[in-house]
Amino acid sequence: MQVTRLTGSYYTSQRIADYMAAWALRDRSDTLLEPAFGDGVFLDAAFNRFSALGNDTPTVIGVELQPAVFSKYADSAPTSFAGCCKDFMECSEKIAVSAVVGNPPYVSLRNLKEEDRARAIDRMADYKIKMLSSGSLWMPFTIHASNMLAPNGRMAFVLPFEITYVKYSYPLWTYLGNNFGAVKIIRIHEDFFPDVDVETVLLLADQYGASTHCVDFEIYDRVDDLLANNISRRNKIKISDIIHRKKPFAFSMLSEKQRNMIEMLRKKKTIVPL
Repeated sequence: MQVTRLTGSYYTSQRIADYMAAWALRDRSDTLLEPAFGDGVFLDAAFNRFSALGNDTPTVIGVELQPAVFSKYADSAPTSFAGCCKDFMECSEKIAVSAVVGNPPYVSLRNLKEEDRARAIDRMADYKIKMLSSGSLWMPFTIHASNMLAPNGRMAFVLPFEITYVKYSYPLWTYLGNNFGAVKIIRIHEDFFPDVDVETVLLLADQYGASTHCVDFEIYDRVDDLLANNISRRNKIKISDIIHRKKPFAFSMLSEKQRNMIEMLRKKKTIVPL
């Protein structure tokens, strides 16, 4: 697996990409956007999925910032591939695709060039969201990408586990609840990226244009278990609990005995939040 720290690029395994493409693409007439395609693993997964659905000339759109990376894939891509070499934050036109799939860059806004940081913050302002400078680029990518969906569209992203607890992600959870009818977070104990220190989850957001108050949280031990639908634990989490700093994702990964003990200590005020 290739990792590019300067651009925040962490390339995803083919099995995870195939799973996400299969979840997001459900009909041969679907269309897809990958907003930061890197080595093209999600694009390959999408073309394979479309082929299985009986469409050999699907509408697949890929955006990539790095010219050399863009050319490497585009030069040998299928003829129906529509590519664009630019910063996805500069893409302003709504394209109304059926699905958005990908792995956005994990880079702190503080590490971006001033003009790139300003562009991401301004893009969030377009959606009436105040982006904290302590945040990471994956958040504006996620929100902006979802706005490229057609009604009832779907989004599947690989995101860092910090989405479940960091303060700057709270507006994202409000946004997801207000714009998707079903939201799921999948946590796999087996590391997606064994060569880097990044804990990750899968975000699966469905029914764009609807709304929900809850998030389905599924935990799997290994990628093989995910593919076999062998769930270790499943919980339903209120979005309000996330934005009120209750850290429900971390709490729900504890055993029942551990959760009961913590609740008892909280009620007795033996422990309090820092």
